[in-house]
Amino acid sequence: MLESDERWRAALEASGMGVWDWDLAAKTIYYSKIWKAMRGIGEDEPGPAVADWDEWLHPDDRSGCVAALEEHLDGAAPQYEHEHRILCTDGSYRWVLARGMVYARDADGTPLRLIGTNLDIDKTKRASLYAKRHERLHDAITACNVAIARRQSIDELSNAVCRILVERGDMRIAWIGRPSADGARIKPAASYDQKPEAGYLDGIVISTRAADASGRGPTGTAFRGPHAVWVDDSATDPLMAVWCDRTAQSGLRSVAAIPIRQKSGTAAVLTLSTDERAFFDEPSWTLLLDMAAQFGLALDALEAEQAAAEFQESLRRSEYRSRAIFERAPLGIALVDTVSGLFLDANAKFQEIAGHDQAALLGLRWQDITHPEDVAHGVQASAPFRAGQVPSFQAEKRYVRSDGSSVSVNLTATQFDAPEGENPRHLVMIEDATERIELQHQLSQRQRLEALGQLTGGIAHDFNNLLTVIIGNSEALAEELGEGDLGELAGLILTTGERAADLTGRLLTFARKQSLAPRSVKIGDLVDGLLPLLRRAVPDGIDLKLSARFSSRSVFADPAQLEMALLNLVLNARDAMPFGGTIDISSENIVVGRNSTQHAELQPGRYVMLTLSDNGIGMSEDTAEKAFDPFFTTKGPGQGSGLGLSMVYGFARQSGGHVEIASRLGEGTTVKLFLPATTKSSPESVLAHETPDNRGAGEIVLIAEDDPMVRKYVTSQVGSLGYQTIAMSNGKSALEVLHGDAPVDLLFTDIAMEGGMDGIDLASQARLVRPDLPVLFTSGHAEQHLGRLATVEALLLRKPYRKKDLADSLRKALT
Repeated sequence: MLESDERWRAALEASGMGVWDWDLAAKTIYYSKIWKAMRGIGEDEPGPAVADWDEWLHPDDRSGCVAALEEHLDGAAPQYEHEHRILCTDGSYRWVLARGMVYARDADGTPLRLIGTNLDIDKTKRASLYAKRHERLHDAITACNVAIARRQSIDELSNAVCRILVERGDMRIAWIGRPSADGARIKPAASYDQKPEAGYLDGIVISTRAADASGRGPTGTAFRGPHAVWVDDSATDPLMAVWCDRTAQSGLRSVAAIPIRQKSGTAAVLTLSTDERAFFDEPSWTLLLDMAAQFGLALDALEAEQAAAEFQESLRRSEYRSRAIFERAPLGIALVDTVSGLFLDANAKFQEIAGHDQAALLGLRWQDITHPEDVAHGVQASAPFRAGQVPSFQAEKRYVRSDGSSVSVNLTATQFDAPEGENPRHLVMIEDATERIELQHQLSQRQRLEALGQLTGGIAHDFNNLLTVIIGNSEALAEELGEGDLGELAGLILTTGERAADLTGRLLTFARKQSLAPRSVKIGDLVDGLLPLLRRAVPDGIDLKLSARFSSRSVFADPAQLEMALLNLVLNARDAMPFGGTIDISSENIVVGRNSTQHAELQPGRYVMLTLSDNGIGMSEDTAEKAFDPFFTTKGPGQGSGLGLSMVYGFARQSGGHVEIASRLGEGTTVKLFLPATTKSSPESVLAHETPDNRGAGEIVLIAEDDPMVRKYVTSQVGSLGYQTIAMSNGKSALEVLHGDAPVDLLFTDIAMEGGMDGIDLASQARLVRPDLPVLFTSGHAEQHLGRLATVEALLLRKPYRKKDLADSLRKALT
């Protein structure tokens, strides 16, 4: 039996097949010399144990091999036959055709011995597989070329090529890497992976420099060129040294890196990986290199098409922007034939200013719409420009509108390129000069009023000095002379002086040098007291009505300025009712919350809203918007300054309130004046003579006054009030006193003084010498110094003043 077995094995060996003999009962296998040689096992080395057979089979072939073997062992198939790959000692796999048959079974039919052969079919099998692979790769390349021919975007094309090569070309991973903006790194721009969960491409960054380790792999080498790189086994190839761990974990063996070249150079690298070693052969190279060349040409074409599309889009946008600028420009713009003078185009603003629509303008010359008095001058002045001797031309001229009215415009003309063979053209840009002329007029009026205000303020200041002496001395005479005829004359002088002082205050108000003196004022009481004056200010045809219920709250405001504001509003309402009507005055309490949107100009708090309504001619929306503008008036020349409502607005804002106006043509006007409410009561009037409580007790008062007459009067009055005095004619001499040893209890100084040091400077210097020195200022118009006054802690006594006011201020300053 043994000799027979040996002869049988020898016969099979002679046929070139490897023989194996499996003793299923003993779990041992005999391997012939040829079988061992197929796998690289030495003749004297033992073959693989039965338990290790799974490890020798290619993972993709194990299930099929086991199924065929079990089918024969179970008696379902007459013999065992299967093609599969066996692992060789060098790590490669070899295709074999395995055949076998159960040689012996026991009484139960259980197989005891299986004898078989392995025929080496690696070359023929691989040739068949390569043929099929080349066919699939060819189909995949064809599909890629179809995608390339479709002229998709670069990103879409890159993704499509990667997907096709994996799904139809037997690749495990395909990715396209492009250089970064600085050219230092290559990152995946498109990729496709059969097993994305393996994360082979996660965080992959490749350097473009050979000096960097990551740049010495297939992709970096291919990018630098000039040839593609083919790696048969990533486990052993030196190019894969830095990537071997990553490829081993992912089971990748063969790698191809193919540069994609454009006219400008290498634009990208197509990198392919498979899980078989030596996957890429020469036919594969040819197919892939041809596809990469087509890819590069497609990229050139796409970039050219994209550049052309971007240029067209840029041109379209440029034309759109130019047209949009032309149509929406705030200036009037027209295109004119320089030779004929005909209008070729005009934007909406030009049509609006010139007063002609597009249809009319296209049949007219610029001379046709120019004011007849300006044509000759325009033709002569623009001649050098129309002859091409200068690039631009400017002028101020008048156009005649289609309704016969004329409009003044500022005109600028510039040369404009014309299509070849056509007459030269120029652009005309105009702006309506009416508003500028009006602004110039308003500025001139304002400058005149400012100059008048400066003159008025200066006169009022000097007049206040005179009135200080007149009122003070007439008051003293009236007290001295008693109730006789002479006393009555002195009282008349005093009354006249006080009326003159009131007139001076009005002059200062006009000059805007009269500051507010706010206090608690009851709206109802103030309107009741002003009502006789208001009734006299309106004619018989106008009915002035007061609301039955007035606000009981007080407001914190300057009563004189509030009266002036009310008078201005009534006078404006009167002028808006030339045929008579009704003026209603009312008030109510309102509360403005923190998030109020109805009265956004007001701070949160309590207010009194004083409302004045009329049923006069009203105003248009445009006029109402300008109603509070300084110098704006709808009255004829010389009939109004345009300052009334602007003064009301300024008073309201300065008082911490606001004013609103609502009007419609033919329906009248309503003005709402908001003033902050207060709970303080109005101060009680005080008798106009000094009392024992406000006289001095021998304190020393240093007086600084540059006007000799006023200085003499003030020194006399202060002395008569029980004080000792030191009088100086300017600030410097008063400061010298303070630098000396003379005791001084109070500095009483005029603000406006000559000599290089005014009263505020004197007070500041005095506090440096004597920090606790009380200071009392006096002035006829201190408002221009309010900012500086705020830096000095001191009281202010306004000129002219009576002796009682002087006594109270001196006492208050000292206490």
